[in-house]
This record gives sequence, C-alpha cells and structure tokens, in this order.
Amino acid sequence: MTAVFYLVVALSPLVGMVLARQARADDDRDLLLGALIVQGVLAIPMAVAYVTAGVLVIIWTWRARKNTDAFPGALPTLGAGWAIAGWLVPFANLAVPARVVANVARDSLWRRFTPGPVSPPGPPEAGGTIGA
Repeated sequence: MTAVFYLVVALSPLVGMVLARQARADDDRDLLLGALIVQGVLAIPMAVAYVTAGVLVIIWTWRARKNTDAFPGALPTLGAGWAIAGWLVPFANLAVPARVVANVARDSLWRRFTPGPVSPPGPPEAGGTIGA
C-alpha cells in the first residue's frame, strides 16, 4: 500500500507540471490553482502513512521494552517511559531510541554479559552464526 502512495506522490509533480503548462498556454489561472490542489490532495495519504508508521514504531518500541521486564536477569539501563519519550525529546531522539532497541536486543539474548555490540546473526556462509 505504501508503494502505491509513493507512486502517486512521485507522479503528482508531473501531473502538476502538465496542468501548469496547459494553464500557461490557455492563460487559465483556475487550472493552475487546480494543479496545486491536486498535488496537495495527493500528498495527504502519504502524510497519513508516515504518521501511522511513526506511531506504530513508537508503540512497538515501548512494548518491546516492557517485555524485557519479564526476562530474568535483564537489567535495562533506561526505563520503559524512555521508549516513548526518546522519540519525542529533541536531540535525545537521535540516540535514545537506538539505545532502547540495543538494550532490548541485549536483554533478549538470555546471557548476562554480551561481548561487543549486539548485531543480528547472519548466515554461516557470510561469517555469521545462527543460534549462537
């Protein structure tokens, strides 16, 4: 569905350009206004999709962080409230969400000490390990 929104929004400047050229050729200001309205209306579904995706990511981050409280031995460094506030606080939103997700990944491994940065396991032929 998002791909359709991208396609519509990507093609809307072309529609606007065609309508603007036609308005210039016909000296019709109403057609030019119509082109502007069409472009604005076509951008609304994309804006709705972006806002919806952002809200769902924030909810997922909070739920994932809250789930780590059920793991024995999990010692998260940030409270569950930071899973939400980390996205909304200026400048903190550049680091806090990544830190929350890294803590969730680290606490989900069921190991007390995780050496180095946490990264997803890759296929054995790429040098990664599965289930390690």
